[in-house]
Amino acid sequence: MADLLPPVELAFSVTGTPIVIIAQTEVSSPTQLSQAAPALSDPKWAFAYAQMVNHIVQGDDFELIIKPEEFQQRYMERYNAEDPNEEVGPGTIRLHNFGIPDFAAIHQPMKNGDELIFFVENMFMGIPYRVTMTEGSAPNYYPVAMVE
Repeated sequence: MADLLPPVELAFSVTGTPIVIIAQTEVSSPTQLSQAAPALSDPKWAFAYAQMVNHIVQGDDFELIIKPEEFQQRYMERYNAEDPNEEVGPGTIRLHNFGIPDFAAIHQPMKNGDELIFFVENMFMGIPYRVTMTEGSAPNYYPVAMVE
């Protein structure tokens, strides 16, 4: 059936480059994904598509936000645990340096026509990014707007 995905594996090449193995084909760019698995154009595979795109482009540096409510809870717990008056030195990463994201804008991966839209967390800074991509193009990562 054309609407089923072949076996997929998120992996790293011997040189450490993020790759996706679809069936037995190694894919190393997001533009090759839909060619290797045409079913990814179906909106029901938005989660899988987002996971593969993010892995190829970012490796382990960004993690897909699967459950926005859980991300919000983790973010706010970390934010509230920080002392907003603490003096910090150069290179110190604190959520207070960024603010509170517009959590209402964050949702599960989805397709809107030809556009794939998903959200990820920068694992170093802890802040969310909105990612958009049309099939055959590279994804664009933008920090989510901060409301505070």
